[in-house]
Amino acid sequence: MSVGDFDFLGRAYSACNVKKIFWGVRMRPDSPILAGKKDGKCIISLQGSPAASMITL
Repeated sequence: MSVGDFDFLGRAYSACNVKKIFWGVRMRPDSPILAGKKDGKCIISLQGSPAASMITL
């Protein structure tokens, strides 16, 4: 996940009819995170950096 023009994951969620639960959390440093649900399964998208993903998770 990212907040830039080249992050296509949000649009991919929409194209696949994933119901968005939330986008972003109030955490410093800024943490773009997207959670959605499709067919009864939860989908969580974290930042690209392994360290940032582990901290956010």
